[in-house]
Amino acid sequence: MMLIRQHSSFRAYWFTQCLGAFNDNVYKNTLLILFAYGMLTLPVGNIGLINNLAAGIFILPFLLFSAIGANLAARYDHARLIQYLKLSECIVMSLAAVMLWLDQGAVLLVLLFLMGSQSALFGPVKYSILPAWFQHDDLLEANAWVEFGTFLAILLGSLTAGVLLSFSEQATGLVCLSIIALALSGWWQSRKITPLNNHNPEAHSLGFIATLRLCHHSKSMRSLVWSISWFWFIGASLLTQLPAWISQHLQAQPWQISLVLAAFASGVGIGSLSSRYLKQWMGVNSLWWTGAVGLSVVMGLLVLSDSVLSSILGFAIVGVCGGWYAVPLYTRLQQIAGDECAWLIAATNIYNALFMIASAALGIVILGILELSLPVLFLILATMNFPICWLCSRDNHLSGLDD
Repeated sequence: MMLIRQHSSFRAYWFTQCLGAFNDNVYKNTLLILFAYGMLTLPVGNIGLINNLAAGIFILPFLLFSAIGANLAARYDHARLIQYLKLSECIVMSLAAVMLWLDQGAVLLVLLFLMGSQSALFGPVKYSILPAWFQHDDLLEANAWVEFGTFLAILLGSLTAGVLLSFSEQATGLVCLSIIALALSGWWQSRKITPLNNHNPEAHSLGFIATLRLCHHSKSMRSLVWSISWFWFIGASLLTQLPAWISQHLQAQPWQISLVLAAFASGVGIGSLSSRYLKQWMGVNSLWWTGAVGLSVVMGLLVLSDSVLSSILGFAIVGVCGGWYAVPLYTRLQQIAGDECAWLIAATNIYNALFMIASAALGIVILGILELSLPVLFLILATMNFPICWLCSRDNHLSGLDD
Protein backbone atom coordinates (compact mmCIF):
# COMPACT_ATOMS: atom_id res chain seq x y z
CA MET A 1 0.00 0.00 0.00
CA MET A 2 2.94 2.31 0.71
CA LEU A 3 4.06 2.21 -2.92
CA ILE A 4 0.87 3.60 -4.39
CA ARG A 5 0.63 6.22 -1.65
CA GLN A 6 4.19 7.48 -1.90
CA HIS A 7 4.78 7.46 -5.69
CA SER A 8 2.48 10.05 -7.28
CA SER A 9 3.31 9.16 -10.88
CA PHE A 10 2.70 5.47 -10.26
CA ARG A 11 -0.58 6.29 -8.54
CA ALA A 12 -1.71 8.34 -11.56
CA TYR A 13 -0.52 5.59 -13.92
CA TRP A 14 -2.40 2.94 -11.92
CA PHE A 15 -5.67 4.84 -12.07
CA THR A 16 -5.08 5.52 -15.78
CA GLN A 17 -4.67 1.84 -16.68
CA CYS A 18 -7.55 0.79 -14.40
CA LEU A 19 -9.93 3.31 -15.97
CA GLY A 20 -8.87 2.16 -19.46
CA ALA A 21 -9.53 -1.53 -18.72
CA PHE A 22 -12.77 -0.58 -16.96
CA ASN A 23 -13.95 1.41 -20.00
CA ASP A 24 -13.00 -1.40 -22.40
CA ASN A 25 -15.20 -3.85 -20.51
CA VAL A 26 -18.11 -1.46 -20.02
CA TYR A 27 -18.17 -0.80 -23.76
CA LYS A 28 -17.61 -4.39 -24.92
CA ASN A 29 -20.18 -5.90 -22.54
CA THR A 30 -22.68 -3.17 -23.34
CA LEU A 31 -22.50 -4.07 -27.02
CA LEU A 32 -22.92 -7.80 -26.32
CA ILE A 33 -25.94 -7.21 -24.07
CA LEU A 34 -27.59 -4.75 -26.45
CA PHE A 35 -27.13 -7.13 -29.40
CA ALA A 36 -28.39 -10.09 -27.33
CA TYR A 37 -31.60 -8.34 -26.31
CA GLY A 38 -32.30 -6.81 -29.71
CA MET A 39 -31.68 -3.26 -28.53
CA LEU A 40 -29.11 -2.79 -31.30
CA THR A 41 -29.54 -3.79 -34.91
CA LEU A 42 -27.46 -6.87 -35.77
CA PRO A 43 -25.08 -5.93 -38.61
CA VAL A 44 -24.63 -9.58 -39.69
CA GLY A 45 -25.86 -13.07 -38.88
CA ASN A 46 -27.20 -13.97 -35.43
CA ILE A 47 -26.24 -13.21 -31.85
CA GLY A 48 -23.96 -16.26 -31.62
CA LEU A 49 -21.95 -15.02 -34.58
CA ILE A 50 -21.84 -11.49 -33.16
CA ASN A 51 -20.53 -12.71 -29.79
CA ASN A 52 -17.65 -14.59 -31.42
CA LEU A 53 -17.03 -11.75 -33.86
CA ALA A 54 -16.82 -9.23 -31.02
CA ALA A 55 -14.34 -11.42 -29.11
CA GLY A 56 -12.19 -11.82 -32.23
CA ILE A 57 -12.38 -8.12 -33.07
CA PHE A 58 -10.99 -7.19 -29.65
CA ILE A 59 -8.17 -9.78 -29.68
CA LEU A 60 -7.05 -9.25 -33.31
CA PRO A 61 -5.38 -5.84 -32.67
CA PHE A 62 -3.00 -7.47 -30.17
CA LEU A 63 -1.68 -9.63 -33.01
CA LEU A 64 -1.52 -6.73 -35.44
CA PHE A 65 -0.34 -3.75 -33.39
CA SER A 66 1.61 -4.96 -30.33
CA ALA A 67 4.92 -4.64 -32.19
CA ILE A 68 4.00 -1.11 -33.31
CA GLY A 69 3.21 -0.26 -29.68
CA ALA A 70 6.69 -1.45 -28.68
CA ASN A 71 8.29 0.70 -31.38
CA LEU A 72 6.39 3.74 -30.10
CA ALA A 73 7.42 2.97 -26.51
CA ALA A 74 11.07 2.78 -27.59
CA ARG A 75 10.96 6.14 -29.37
CA TYR A 76 8.77 8.39 -27.28
CA ASP A 77 8.64 9.48 -23.66
CA HIS A 78 6.48 6.91 -21.87
CA ALA A 79 4.42 9.45 -19.96
CA ARG A 80 3.67 11.50 -23.08
CA LEU A 81 2.82 8.39 -25.09
CA ILE A 82 0.31 7.30 -22.44
CA GLN A 83 -1.31 10.75 -22.59
CA TYR A 84 -1.66 10.59 -26.39
CA LEU A 85 -3.13 7.08 -26.24
CA LYS A 86 -5.65 8.16 -23.60
CA LEU A 87 -6.58 11.14 -25.75
CA SER A 88 -7.25 8.77 -28.65
CA GLU A 89 -9.52 6.79 -26.32
CA CYS A 90 -11.52 9.96 -25.66
CA ILE A 91 -12.03 10.43 -29.40
CA VAL A 92 -13.08 6.81 -30.01
CA MET A 93 -15.48 6.78 -27.05
CA SER A 94 -17.06 10.06 -28.15
CA LEU A 95 -17.73 8.53 -31.56
CA ALA A 96 -19.04 5.37 -29.89
CA ALA A 97 -21.51 7.41 -27.84
CA VAL A 98 -22.88 9.03 -30.99
CA MET A 99 -23.14 5.68 -32.79
CA LEU A 100 -24.91 4.08 -29.81
CA TRP A 101 -27.47 6.85 -29.91
CA LEU A 102 -27.93 6.39 -33.67
CA ASP A 103 -28.15 2.56 -33.45
CA GLN A 104 -25.23 1.92 -35.81
CA GLY A 105 -24.24 -1.63 -34.89
CA ALA A 106 -21.67 -2.14 -37.65
CA VAL A 107 -19.86 1.11 -36.85
CA LEU A 108 -19.84 0.20 -33.13
CA LEU A 109 -17.99 -3.04 -33.96
CA VAL A 110 -15.43 -1.01 -35.93
CA LEU A 111 -14.99 1.25 -32.91
CA LEU A 112 -14.57 -1.87 -30.73
CA PHE A 113 -11.67 -2.79 -33.01
CA LEU A 114 -10.21 0.70 -32.50
CA MET A 115 -10.52 0.33 -28.72
CA GLY A 116 -8.72 -3.00 -28.97
CA SER A 117 -6.06 -1.28 -31.08
CA GLN A 118 -5.59 1.43 -28.44
CA SER A 119 -5.21 -1.27 -25.78
CA ALA A 120 -2.70 -3.16 -27.92
CA LEU A 121 -0.61 -0.01 -28.40
CA PHE A 122 -0.82 0.72 -24.67
CA GLY A 123 0.31 -2.78 -23.60
CA PRO A 124 4.09 -2.44 -24.17
CA VAL A 125 4.40 0.96 -22.45
CA LYS A 126 2.10 -0.22 -19.64
CA TYR A 127 4.70 -2.71 -18.42
CA SER A 128 7.96 -1.22 -19.74
CA ILE A 129 7.44 2.00 -17.76
CA LEU A 130 7.60 0.15 -14.42
CA PRO A 131 11.36 -0.73 -14.48
CA ALA A 132 12.06 2.97 -15.05
CA TRP A 133 10.53 3.67 -11.65
CA PHE A 134 11.19 0.59 -9.54
CA GLN A 135 13.69 -2.18 -8.83
CA HIS A 136 13.66 -5.47 -6.89
CA ASP A 137 10.83 -5.82 -4.35
CA ASP A 138 9.24 -2.52 -5.38
CA LEU A 139 9.02 -3.76 -8.96
CA LEU A 140 7.32 -6.94 -7.73
CA GLU A 141 4.80 -4.90 -5.75
CA ALA A 142 4.17 -2.57 -8.71
CA ASN A 143 3.36 -5.55 -10.93
CA ALA A 144 1.08 -6.88 -8.20
CA TRP A 145 -0.86 -3.62 -8.20
CA VAL A 146 -1.15 -3.73 -12.00
CA GLU A 147 -2.51 -7.30 -11.99
CA PHE A 148 -4.91 -6.46 -9.17
CA GLY A 149 -6.12 -3.32 -10.95
CA THR A 150 -6.56 -5.08 -14.28
CA PHE A 151 -8.77 -7.86 -12.94
CA LEU A 152 -10.69 -5.48 -10.68
CA ALA A 153 -11.42 -3.27 -13.71
CA ILE A 154 -12.54 -6.26 -15.79
CA LEU A 155 -14.92 -7.32 -13.03
CA LEU A 156 -16.36 -3.87 -12.35
CA GLY A 157 -16.64 -3.08 -16.06
CA SER A 158 -18.59 -6.25 -16.74
CA LEU A 159 -20.93 -5.60 -13.80
CA THR A 160 -21.39 -1.90 -14.58
CA ALA A 161 -22.55 -2.61 -18.13
CA GLY A 162 -25.37 -4.76 -16.78
CA VAL A 163 -26.31 -2.23 -14.10
CA LEU A 164 -26.43 0.70 -16.53
CA LEU A 165 -28.59 -1.24 -18.98
CA SER A 166 -31.06 -2.16 -16.23
CA PHE A 167 -32.32 1.44 -16.40
CA SER A 168 -34.40 0.65 -19.47
CA GLU A 169 -35.53 4.13 -20.52
CA GLN A 170 -32.27 5.95 -19.81
CA ALA A 171 -29.92 3.03 -20.57
CA THR A 172 -28.38 4.30 -23.79
CA GLY A 173 -27.86 7.80 -22.45
CA LEU A 174 -26.25 6.52 -19.26
CA VAL A 175 -23.85 4.28 -21.18
CA CYS A 176 -22.92 7.16 -23.53
CA LEU A 177 -22.17 9.49 -20.63
CA SER A 178 -20.28 6.77 -18.75
CA ILE A 179 -17.87 5.77 -21.52
CA ILE A 180 -17.04 9.41 -22.30
CA ALA A 181 -16.58 10.24 -18.60
CA LEU A 182 -14.33 7.22 -18.06
CA ALA A 183 -12.19 8.11 -21.09
CA LEU A 184 -11.83 11.73 -19.97
CA SER A 185 -10.98 10.61 -16.41
CA GLY A 186 -8.26 8.31 -17.73
CA TRP A 187 -6.80 11.10 -19.86
CA TRP A 188 -6.89 13.50 -16.90
CA GLN A 189 -5.07 10.99 -14.68
CA SER A 190 -2.45 10.40 -17.40
CA ARG A 191 -1.57 14.10 -17.34
CA LYS A 192 -0.38 13.66 -13.74
CA ILE A 193 2.35 11.20 -14.76
CA THR A 194 5.68 13.01 -14.64
CA PRO A 195 7.58 12.82 -17.98
CA LEU A 196 10.55 10.47 -17.84
CA ASN A 197 12.51 12.18 -20.65
CA ASN A 198 13.35 8.74 -22.03
CA HIS A 199 12.47 9.48 -25.64
CA ASN A 200 14.83 8.23 -28.33
CA PRO A 201 13.72 9.24 -31.86
CA GLU A 202 16.60 7.24 -33.36
CA ALA A 203 15.56 3.95 -31.75
CA HIS A 204 15.29 1.06 -34.17
CA SER A 205 11.98 -0.55 -35.07
CA LEU A 206 11.03 -4.22 -35.13
CA GLY A 207 8.30 -5.88 -37.17
CA PHE A 208 5.92 -8.63 -36.13
CA ILE A 209 8.27 -11.58 -36.80
CA ALA A 210 11.35 -9.84 -35.39
CA THR A 211 9.43 -9.01 -32.20
CA LEU A 212 8.44 -12.65 -31.73
CA ARG A 213 11.99 -13.81 -32.44
CA LEU A 214 13.27 -11.56 -29.69
CA CYS A 215 11.83 -13.73 -26.94
CA HIS A 216 13.62 -16.76 -28.45
CA HIS A 217 17.09 -15.24 -28.00
CA SER A 218 17.44 -17.09 -24.71
CA LYS A 219 15.70 -20.04 -23.09
CA SER A 220 14.94 -17.89 -20.06
CA MET A 221 13.06 -15.23 -22.05
CA ARG A 222 11.12 -17.81 -24.04
CA SER A 223 10.21 -19.71 -20.90
CA LEU A 224 8.98 -16.57 -19.13
CA VAL A 225 6.88 -15.42 -22.10
CA TRP A 226 5.27 -18.82 -22.63
CA SER A 227 4.64 -19.25 -18.90
CA ILE A 228 2.76 -15.92 -18.82
CA SER A 229 0.77 -16.84 -21.92
CA TRP A 230 -0.14 -20.18 -20.35
CA PHE A 231 -1.70 -18.24 -17.44
CA TRP A 232 -3.88 -16.37 -19.95
CA PHE A 233 -4.76 -19.69 -21.63
CA ILE A 234 -6.09 -21.03 -18.32
CA GLY A 235 -7.84 -17.79 -17.42
CA ALA A 236 -9.52 -17.50 -20.81
CA SER A 237 -10.62 -21.15 -20.69
CA LEU A 238 -12.19 -20.83 -17.24
CA LEU A 239 -13.88 -17.46 -17.75
CA THR A 240 -15.22 -18.39 -21.19
CA GLN A 241 -16.90 -21.47 -19.76
CA LEU A 242 -18.09 -19.80 -16.55
CA PRO A 243 -21.63 -18.92 -17.79
CA ALA A 244 -22.18 -22.50 -18.98
CA TRP A 245 -20.71 -23.87 -15.74
CA ILE A 246 -23.21 -21.89 -13.65
CA SER A 247 -26.28 -22.28 -15.86
CA GLN A 248 -25.84 -25.84 -17.16
CA HIS A 249 -23.60 -27.76 -14.75
CA LEU A 250 -24.86 -26.20 -11.50
CA GLN A 251 -28.25 -25.14 -12.90
CA ALA A 252 -28.02 -21.91 -10.90
CA GLN A 253 -29.36 -18.42 -11.59
CA PRO A 254 -27.62 -16.13 -14.15
CA TRP A 255 -26.88 -13.43 -11.54
CA GLN A 256 -24.73 -15.94 -9.65
CA ILE A 257 -22.22 -15.80 -12.50
CA SER A 258 -21.27 -12.35 -11.19
CA LEU A 259 -20.61 -13.78 -7.73
CA VAL A 260 -18.17 -16.36 -9.08
CA LEU A 261 -16.51 -13.76 -11.35
CA ALA A 262 -16.14 -11.43 -8.37
CA ALA A 263 -14.58 -14.25 -6.33
CA PHE A 264 -12.07 -14.97 -9.11
CA ALA A 265 -11.09 -11.31 -9.57
CA SER A 266 -10.80 -10.80 -5.80
CA GLY A 267 -8.63 -13.90 -5.59
CA VAL A 268 -6.26 -12.57 -8.25
CA GLY A 269 -6.03 -9.30 -6.32
CA ILE A 270 -5.28 -11.05 -3.02
CA GLY A 271 -2.71 -13.34 -4.63
CA SER A 272 -1.03 -10.47 -6.47
CA LEU A 273 -0.82 -8.05 -3.53
CA SER A 274 0.41 -10.75 -1.13
CA SER A 275 3.24 -11.80 -3.48
CA ARG A 276 5.81 -9.33 -2.16
CA TYR A 277 5.35 -10.36 1.46
CA LEU A 278 5.17 -14.10 0.79
CA LYS A 279 8.27 -13.86 -1.39
CA GLN A 280 10.25 -12.53 1.59
CA TRP A 281 9.08 -15.47 3.69
CA MET A 282 9.30 -18.42 1.30
CA GLY A 283 11.36 -17.24 -1.69
CA VAL A 284 10.09 -16.53 -5.18
CA ASN A 285 10.56 -20.03 -6.61
CA SER A 286 8.50 -21.57 -3.82
CA LEU A 287 5.86 -18.88 -4.23
CA TRP A 288 5.60 -19.52 -7.98
CA TRP A 289 5.45 -23.29 -7.53
CA THR A 290 2.76 -22.89 -4.87
CA GLY A 291 0.70 -20.96 -7.40
CA ALA A 292 1.38 -23.43 -10.22
CA VAL A 293 0.59 -26.56 -8.21
CA GLY A 294 -2.37 -24.83 -6.59
CA LEU A 295 -3.87 -24.14 -10.01
CA SER A 296 -3.75 -27.84 -10.92
CA VAL A 297 -5.09 -29.05 -7.59
CA VAL A 298 -7.98 -26.58 -7.36
CA MET A 299 -9.02 -26.96 -11.01
CA GLY A 300 -9.08 -30.70 -10.42
CA LEU A 301 -11.21 -30.26 -7.28
CA LEU A 302 -13.62 -27.98 -9.18
CA VAL A 303 -14.74 -31.12 -11.01
CA LEU A 304 -16.33 -32.22 -7.72
CA SER A 305 -18.13 -28.91 -7.21
CA ASP A 306 -21.89 -29.33 -6.99
CA SER A 307 -22.93 -25.94 -5.59
CA VAL A 308 -22.45 -22.25 -6.25
CA LEU A 309 -20.77 -21.82 -2.86
CA SER A 310 -18.09 -24.43 -3.59
CA SER A 311 -17.55 -22.88 -7.05
CA ILE A 312 -17.13 -19.43 -5.50
CA LEU A 313 -14.51 -20.83 -3.14
CA GLY A 314 -12.80 -22.77 -5.93
CA PHE A 315 -12.60 -19.87 -8.37
CA ALA A 316 -11.39 -17.57 -5.58
CA ILE A 317 -8.51 -19.93 -4.77
CA VAL A 318 -7.71 -20.31 -8.48
CA GLY A 319 -7.48 -16.50 -8.60
CA VAL A 320 -5.14 -16.39 -5.59
CA CYS A 321 -2.89 -19.06 -7.12
CA GLY A 322 -2.99 -17.19 -10.43
CA GLY A 323 -1.70 -14.04 -8.72
CA TRP A 324 1.17 -15.96 -7.11
CA TYR A 325 1.92 -17.52 -10.50
CA ALA A 326 1.78 -14.47 -12.78
CA VAL A 327 3.31 -11.60 -10.78
CA PRO A 328 6.82 -13.13 -10.37
CA LEU A 329 6.89 -13.97 -14.09
CA TYR A 330 6.13 -10.43 -15.25
CA THR A 331 8.61 -9.00 -12.76
CA ARG A 332 11.43 -11.33 -13.81
CA LEU A 333 10.77 -10.63 -17.49
CA GLN A 334 11.09 -6.89 -16.86
CA GLN A 335 14.29 -7.42 -14.89
CA ILE A 336 16.14 -9.31 -17.59
CA ALA A 337 14.71 -7.41 -20.57
CA GLY A 338 16.76 -4.22 -20.22
CA ASP A 339 16.30 -1.86 -23.17
CA GLU A 340 14.24 -4.50 -25.00
CA CYS A 341 11.48 -4.52 -22.38
CA ALA A 342 8.80 -2.93 -24.60
CA TRP A 343 9.39 -5.46 -27.40
CA LEU A 344 9.38 -8.42 -25.01
CA ILE A 345 6.10 -7.23 -23.54
CA ALA A 346 4.75 -6.88 -27.10
CA ALA A 347 5.88 -10.44 -27.88
CA THR A 348 4.17 -11.58 -24.67
CA ASN A 349 0.92 -9.87 -25.66
CA ILE A 350 1.05 -11.49 -29.10
CA TYR A 351 1.57 -14.92 -27.56
CA ASN A 352 -1.18 -14.16 -25.01
CA ALA A 353 -3.59 -13.55 -27.88
CA LEU A 354 -2.50 -16.74 -29.67
CA PHE A 355 -2.84 -18.80 -26.48
CA MET A 356 -6.33 -17.39 -25.84
CA ILE A 357 -7.34 -18.34 -29.38
CA ALA A 358 -5.91 -21.81 -28.73
CA SER A 359 -7.94 -22.04 -25.50
CA ALA A 360 -11.10 -21.30 -27.47
CA ALA A 361 -10.14 -23.99 -29.99
CA LEU A 362 -9.61 -26.51 -27.17
CA GLY A 363 -13.06 -25.70 -25.81
CA ILE A 364 -14.62 -26.19 -29.24
CA VAL A 365 -12.92 -29.58 -29.66
CA ILE A 366 -13.70 -30.89 -26.15
CA LEU A 367 -17.24 -29.55 -25.78
CA GLY A 368 -18.42 -29.22 -29.38
CA ILE A 369 -16.77 -31.93 -31.45
CA LEU A 370 -16.11 -34.62 -28.83
CA GLU A 371 -19.23 -33.56 -26.86
CA LEU A 372 -17.55 -34.10 -23.49
CA SER A 373 -18.66 -32.30 -20.32
CA LEU A 374 -17.34 -29.16 -18.64
CA PRO A 375 -15.86 -31.12 -15.70
CA VAL A 376 -13.84 -33.13 -18.23
CA LEU A 377 -12.51 -29.90 -19.75
CA PHE A 378 -11.51 -28.60 -16.31
CA LEU A 379 -9.82 -31.91 -15.53
CA ILE A 380 -7.88 -31.75 -18.81
CA LEU A 381 -6.70 -28.22 -17.95
CA ALA A 382 -5.63 -29.34 -14.47
CA THR A 383 -3.74 -32.30 -15.94
CA MET A 384 -2.04 -30.20 -18.63
CA ASN A 385 -0.99 -27.47 -16.20
CA PHE A 386 1.52 -29.36 -14.08
CA PRO A 387 3.79 -30.77 -16.86
CA ILE A 388 3.68 -27.46 -18.76
CA CYS A 389 4.71 -25.56 -15.62
CA TRP A 390 7.47 -28.09 -14.95
CA LEU A 391 8.85 -27.69 -18.47
CA CYS A 392 8.78 -23.89 -18.21
CA SER A 393 10.33 -23.85 -14.72
CA ARG A 394 13.58 -25.41 -15.93
CA ASP A 395 14.62 -22.20 -17.70
CA ASN A 396 12.70 -19.28 -16.19
CA HIS A 397 15.41 -18.45 -13.57
CA LEU A 398 12.92 -16.92 -11.15
CA SER A 399 15.49 -17.27 -8.37
CA GLY A 400 17.03 -14.06 -9.73
CA LEU A 401 14.21 -12.18 -8.02
CA ASP A 402 15.59 -13.29 -4.65
CA ASP A 403 18.89 -11.49 -5.24
